[in-house]
Amino acid sequence: MIGLGFRTAIFFSLFFLSADLFVPAYSSVDTAEEAYAQGLNAAEKGNWKDAVKAYDKAIQLRPDFAEAHYALGRAYRAMGFLSRAVESFTAAAAFDPENVALLYDLGLAYLSLDNPVKAMNQFNRLIKIKPDHAEAIEQLAQIYEGQKWWDMAIRQYRRLEELMPGDAALCEKIGKLYRTVGNKEKEKEYYEKYKALREGARKE
Repeated sequence: MIGLGFRTAIFFSLFFLSADLFVPAYSSVDTAEEAYAQGLNAAEKGNWKDAVKAYDKAIQLRPDFAEAHYALGRAYRAMGFLSRAVESFTAAAAFDPENVALLYDLGLAYLSLDNPVKAMNQFNRLIKIKPDHAEAIEQLAQIYEGQKWWDMAIRQYRRLEELMPGDAALCEKIGKLYRTVGNKEKEKEYYEKYKALREGARKE
């Protein structure tokens, strides 16, 4: 007959063994890079909570780890925690100020929080680094248009036109903005561009 002490020992051995199975792997990592890699692995599987914990661990081990801050922001964004995403993106940008993808994501996060002014600042910052970033220019133009800063919106849409020649919808947009500010000559010019592009597309 098995003694009570032996059975108790077996019980606690199994208990602690099973508990170990539920201890997240990132708790035993030795380097920030290992924690970051585990966070990426969790994120690929959509395990955002585990990803956040792993990225947090990476940042604890290496506070200036820009990639981990950025990844943490993306995880928070996926979870719908936009304010936390902004905090993490901002921290990442402090260590990697010329990362255009990061600045673009930070701008989009501010837009999602209905803060167009801060979004505008990030897109302007990005464009200074990469003047031909079409997506950022378009976002900036839309912000200006939303604020009814017509001349600034037109300027950005025309910059976009230089990067995207032959875009009929863009020419139509610029023409309508010129109509808004009462510039009939430019309105007509862009209407003619729009019409020519549409006719050319039909022939193709």
